[in-house]
Parts: sequence; C-alpha cells; structure tokens
Amino acid sequence: MFLAFLTLTLCRPLGHAKAIGNYDNNKLADKALSYADMPAIGACKEADKPGGDQCRQFVNCIIYLVGGQYPYDPGGDYQKGFALAGGTETNSSSAVRGDIIQYGSHDSDAKTGHLHTAIVIENRGNNTFMVVDANFRYDGMVRQHIYRPPTAARFWHMGTTNSSDIFTGTPDDGKVVTSEDNANTYVAAGGSLFWIGNDPNTLQVYINQMQHRYGSTEALRMRTRDIRAIEGSKSVNPRRTPNDNTFIQEPGSFTQYIVEYQHASTISSLNELDYLGGNNKAVMIPAGNLATFMMDTSHLPTVNNGHLIKAQDIPAYYESEGSNLYHADNMTVADCLASGYKYTGTESQSALHKVTASLIMNLLYYGHDANHIANCQFPADVAFYGPSGAERWYIEGGNPYTRSRYDNAFALRCWLGSDAKDLQISTAAINQPTTAEERTCPDNTYLRNNQTGQSYQFKDQLLHYVQSSDALSCLTNGHPEILKNIDQTAFDGIPLGDDASCDYEGKLLQAPSGKIYLITDGTKQYVANQQILACIIDRTDSGGFIPMPDAAIAEYADGEVAYCPYPDEMHFVQETGQTEIWRVLTTARVSILLPCANLKMILVLRSTPCPLVNLMGTNTPESLRPTKKVVMQYKYA
Repeated sequence: MFLAFLTLTLCRPLGHAKAIGNYDNNKLADKALSYADMPAIGACKEADKPGGDQCRQFVNCIIYLVGGQYPYDPGGDYQKGFALAGGTETNSSSAVRGDIIQYGSHDSDAKTGHLHTAIVIENRGNNTFMVVDANFRYDGMVRQHIYRPPTAARFWHMGTTNSSDIFTGTPDDGKVVTSEDNANTYVAAGGSLFWIGNDPNTLQVYINQMQHRYGSTEALRMRTRDIRAIEGSKSVNPRRTPNDNTFIQEPGSFTQYIVEYQHASTISSLNELDYLGGNNKAVMIPAGNLATFMMDTSHLPTVNNGHLIKAQDIPAYYESEGSNLYHADNMTVADCLASGYKYTGTESQSALHKVTASLIMNLLYYGHDANHIANCQFPADVAFYGPSGAERWYIEGGNPYTRSRYDNAFALRCWLGSDAKDLQISTAAINQPTTAEERTCPDNTYLRNNQTGQSYQFKDQLLHYVQSSDALSCLTNGHPEILKNIDQTAFDGIPLGDDASCDYEGKLLQAPSGKIYLITDGTKQYVANQQILACIIDRTDSGGFIPMPDAAIAEYADGEVAYCPYPDEMHFVQETGQTEIWRVLTTARVSILLPCANLKMILVLRSTPCPLVNLMGTNTPESLRPTKKVVMQYKYA
C-alpha cells in the first residue's frame, strides 16, 4: 500500500506554488471522499496526471484538482515536496480536516513498510484520525478508515485552514458553539450538542455557564456538517444521547439528572448527587430535551447483563440479567459480582455501578422481575482476605458460600503455587460464609522449588525428594505438569522424609514406538486397541500412560494381552458389526451366548435364566473367550 511508482518522481510539474493554497483546506477531504470505494486512478485521470493507484499519487492528484499545487521534489523527498508546493508543517495534535499525513520520505522506505500518505477527515485526539487514502489494502482502492500513524509521521497544511477560527472535534461540556454561518447556536453536553437558538436573553444563560466553567465567553465556531454529526436534538428530533455519567439540568430548575444507560434519571437529593460523584458537574441544556427523548418510561434503559447496580437509598444490590434484576442478598455474592468473576473479560463488568434510586424503581415498577437471588462463583486461584489482611481464605460454592482458611503459607502455595493472587474483599463478604475445615496441603501434592528446580512429593506431613524425571512421571501417572512451582521460602520449616518411590505395578507404560503396556503381576501386557486403553484408564487406578525408554520396559517379561474388566453392572455385550449379544458373568469372567439378539427378548431374559451354550465352542468369539480375557467394543443392553 505504501509503494509509489518511480514515474511519480520522474514526472515534472508545470510549476511550484511557493505559498499556501488560497482555498479551504478541508476541501481536500471533500474531494478525496468523492472517490471513496472507487479505484484511486480516477483522481489522476481527472487531473491528467500519471498513475494514481498508489497512496502518494492519489493525494498529489487530489491536491492538484483542488488547489493547482502538485507536491514534487527533484531529489525524491516526499516531505520536501509538500514544502516546495507551499505547504506548512503542523503536528498531530493540531492537524485538522484536509491536512496531509506523510509517513516516510522516499520510495525506498516502502521496502520496510515505512511509507504512506493519507488525508485527514477528523482528528480524534491521541494520534488517532479518520482518514481517506488509496491502496491501504494493496488493492488500489480509495477508502475511509481509522488510522494511527507512527510517531515519525509528519503533517502538512496545503490550503487555508482558519484553524484559529473553526473548531474541529468534540467540544467540552458547557461550551457554547455557533455554526460557521452564525445561524444556529448550541451548548455541548456529554459529547453532544443541543440547539439553543439565537435569542440574546436565552443565550446569556449558557454564556454565563461557560464563563463560570472556563473563564471565557467566546463561543466556538464549527462547520455545520461537524455539528450535525454530534447534534443531540434540534426541536423534537432526537439524534444523539449524551454519554453516560453526564449530569444535566434545565434552566430555572434545581433538579439535576444523570444519564445512565442512555436514559436520564432524576437525582433525588444532594446526598445522592455526592454518591454519584456529580458535585458541580451539571451542564445546563435547553428545556424540553429531557422530556422529548430521555425520560420516556415507555422506553426503559437497558442495563448491561452482569452489571451490579446499587442506589444509595436502596439497601439491596442488584445484578441485571435480561429483563430481570437478581437480588444480591449478601455481601459475599455482591463482592464476587463486583469483582467481575461471573462475567470475565469485560472491563465494564468488573466493578460496582452506582445508580440513582429512580433508575431501580423504574425498572422494578415497569416490569423487571426481582424475585431471583443472584449467584456468583469465586475462582479457585485467588486467595481472599479482609481489611485486616492477616489471613487468607478459599471461598467456594455459589451463595450460600463456605470459607476455608489456609492454615499456613505453605498450604497456600501448595494449593495455588507461587503465582497465587491475593484480593481484598469487604469485612462482611469475608465473614458471612460458613466456616469449614482449614485447608492443609493434601497428601500426594507435587511441588517444584523455583530456586533449585528440585521436585518433591508431599505426603504424611513430609517432603519426599523425587530423584528423577521417570520417577516423577510414575508418581504423577504421566502428568508431571501438575507440579506446583513455589518459592524456596515456602518450604521453610517443612521436614524432609525419605526419597519418594514409585511402583509401576498397575501403571500404563508407553514405549518410544508408541506401544502401550499394562504392568500386571510383574509382567507387561500389551494394550491391543484404543477401546481397551480407554477402558483401563477409566476403570482402574492406572492413570495416564507414562513415556518410558525401551530398556525400562524390557525389564518386564511378556504377559497376556491386556484386558479391561467388565463392571458388575454390565450384563450384555456385543461385538462391533455383529448381531450376537453376549451375557456377561463377571465373577467367573465367562461370556454366555444368548440364542436371540432381539432387544425385547433380552429385556425379558434379565429376569429369567438364560440358556447355556458351550462356552468354548465355535460360537464363542475368540476375543471374548475367558482364556484370552480380551473385551471388544461393547454396549449396554
């Protein structure tokens, strides 16, 4: 998108304009936007200039079409080309509509992606711009989009900007704004503009407000199209509601309102105003705007799902879910919700939202059902503590809760590792849950010392050193990742016992070839298929399979092929693709072939004796004979 054709630098302009263009700078943006979503070459065709599908060519042709300038430097310096064409340099914070953003200086910069040219449509602050440019997606098209230029980018005025006269952007609350033709006057509130009119007596109220806030009575002038983009209302036609947490007031009234969830709510008292943080923040807006589109009870505010809301004069905390308000009936669940644990990953849900009593009363009165109890589950990887900070607690359940105290620092790290997160919650929240037994470090917890890298098994209140990775795999059933990493200081005071040992009896071992064996009675039994493997893992204490070298597996003599024991509750099995159904007598490891595969008859046979057949006859599948002890895929009947 950044490459410019060499023909651009070889092209000779007819002449250079040595002074800034005598035209409105913002017309560059207007002209460029007329090609939006069209091939960029159209501008250069109209200008009768070469190329046009590259970003710089497109911008040069737009400047030529509007002002007759054609930025060019014989040495190929893009930045110098703007200066030679009469441009004046500005900066990111002062850039206005129609200004040129130039990143990079020469064609060679395109090789590293450090070359681009764009025209400003709107300066949104913090080095963020709405721009129009060409070839941003390497397709030769003109597009409008958000752009954050690199810090090395430079900015150029090519036309007359009247920057001291025309304001661009979003006016601060309480600022008075006039249209560029002085035909209409507005007041700013919450990122929106409200029409005042031009009556001197009416206007004076807002001039006084601006004087009080900013020490100035000078109104801002804005272009009409910029005003329209953020206008809140004119007459009775709503356009844009002020931002949430905007405090507003109407002339001649002492009542204040706050915009919450895009709806104006009445503030009932000075105490509630203080609770909401609105002291000295109210903005005077013309009468009628509130009643027109912000306080209509047929259009209730929509509280975000998961928001915990609380009014000063209503004791209850509520969580919003759909059309219901869930009552947080104790401080433990309220603190859990306020911490964002029920709705993770959404910043706006990770705190208590203070609201007016009128908002909650309107929600309850106009249909929200509050006959539900809120629920929230604390995460297991956080240690909670109250304001005293002396103890750490694990809180489990989901209203009602129970709490278990970690009996010492070792127990805490044993459960949570060295990266345990601590979080303070309120005294009421930490004290309300029922207290359960203390949390001690469980036997067969595996720990790694962060400083030495040594691993230990905690068992019988002792630390047992694990000598090798093979021993660790054996002890953890092939899952050494369950080790908790903790710091050296957490081990202080915990006595050492004998080195940890592990018996491979009953374990599943995996050879480098991928074959898996079950160690039984000192022999290795080959696991023939995935069904048997899954069955053994599911029904025995073997755990996962443990990777082992061939030499370690060769120490065991070959045994029978591994089988999976039938559970006591299984009565019938059937081979894959076969119609025969088998009755299982688990105590004798015997399979009896039923003479009928009809499911209805099987259900009857559950309560009647089954006819016997020759257990070792030809009708008995080899895989199910007791001497082999191999179970194929089965299903319950």
